Amino acid sequence: MRLVCHLGGETESLLLSVIEGILVAPTLGVTTSARDQILTGRPIDAVDFDIEQVRLRLSPRRLAEAIAPLDRMTSPEESSLVVRSIIMDNLRYKITSTEPLDRAIDFLSLARDFVRKGNFRLAAVSLRKSEAALSVPITGITAAYARRVRTVKEQIARTIDELRRSAH
Repeated sequence: MRLVCHLGGETESLLLSVIEGILVAPTLGVTTSARDQILTGRPIDAVDFDIEQVRLRLSPRRLAEAIAPLDRMTSPEESSLVVRSIIMDNLRYKITSTEPLDRAIDFLSLARDFVRKGNFRLAAVSLRKSEAALSVPITGITAAYARRVRTVKEQIARTIDELRRSAH
């Protein structure tokens, strides 16, 4: 998930991991260091987010070569910079799904995770994005596809109800 936020008077972008619809990130804010974003205890002002799939391609031999210098490092900051560099050097491509049903399901899964974690503001944003993904005209669909869309819309409505109950 790419999170866009206001931080220190500037708009920053942060890439967070989402696995099986669950946000895999600490419940901490972000700030910037000299070279990159680092996690801190300060809250952030989230502006928007989108779900992207990013592939990391790194062969075992290349990974072993890349992490070898970590054994000699004594500073956590230095180690962190090396790991971030390895990741950034090996990101190959990103995919943002344009298929409405897939996007709706992705945002719905993320919204459910936000509700479980008590982040109702981001859950509401994610649900709006899920609804918006299904509001585009879809032509040439089969009856089975239409049933799946209807099922996802019902799940969105149930999650919105859960969000309303949780927020009170």
